[in-house]
Amino acid sequence: VVKDLILPDKLTYLQADYTLEMDTSLASDGSFFSAWLEIADPAGNILANSGSYQEPLFNVQLRSDGAPSLGSNINDWGLGENVWIHPGESNIVEVSIWDSNGISDISEINLALSGNTFDRVEIIWSGVDQTCYSAEIYLDIESCEIIPLEPSEVFSLEGLFVVNFSFEWGFNPDVSLLRRPHLMLSDYQGQSNNFDLSSLDWKFSGELLVDRDGISLSTGGEEIDGLAEWITPRTDIDISGGIEWYRSGRDVDQPLELIFSISDTDVELDYIDGDFSGSIFSPLEPGTYSLTGTLFDPPNGAIDKGPQTPFAWFIVDEI
Repeated sequence: VVKDLILPDKLTYLQADYTLEMDTSLASDGSFFSAWLEIADPAGNILANSGSYQEPLFNVQLRSDGAPSLGSNINDWGLGENVWIHPGESNIVEVSIWDSNGISDISEINLALSGNTFDRVEIIWSGVDQTCYSAEIYLDIESCEIIPLEPSEVFSLEGLFVVNFSFEWGFNPDVSLLRRPHLMLSDYQGQSNNFDLSSLDWKFSGELLVDRDGISLSTGGEEIDGLAEWITPRTDIDISGGIEWYRSGRDVDQPLELIFSISDTDVELDYIDGDFSGSIFSPLEPGTYSLTGTLFDPPNGAIDKGPQTPFAWFIVDEI
């Protein structure tokens, strides 16, 4: 259907309003129309970025209004029953949302990751610029978007609010605090709804663990199985292993440093891409020595929950 625009009174102005009148009194609830502009000046210059049949300039829906609500999908971290979030690691939270006018009618989303505490850790999404922001200094928002469940529909009723974020080291390390997210959805008519998201309960921990069972020790290419080993002076002891989060058991996915010691010899090892490796010399003097290891210059709030006992004992003998 082609509709002529109502021209402005003064065509000599550099800028003016061109008007389109549409009678929607007989339109059925839920119907919509799409439109684009075809405008050219007397010299034949076409108005740029005015839309097309394939990509309309705008879409208008006619539907009875209603407040936004939660969608039909189950909200889940995908991390099991007891969810632990750790500093310096990326996390993705997905919340299912719904609106009777389509999720494009949602004007603002306030997701308080810790809505049951004084420090609510709010993530606020604005429909004006389609971006998120937060006043929490220890929270980094890596990405934030609304994804329609039916991308082919012009006005998808349901979608996912997806936020990729991480907490910096220094965030409140209280491991006893169960945090419950709270969601507020608002639309462009000022209607809103509030929800407690108990299915997204989580805890926070910066406790790390270098477990003896996860460390491999070897000399001369042969792995050491027991807790004690006979070796000669100045023997290379190869050390390798990984670091895991004490509460969740997941592998740590960020660079760290460790320091291993035997007698008065220390060696610093880099933990990169999920493992560390290096070697240390056994002492020159005969005797019994312990091999210990711990985090070196750990981040603010990191707690080493590794064993307080040595990782291994070495009996240095010149035989």
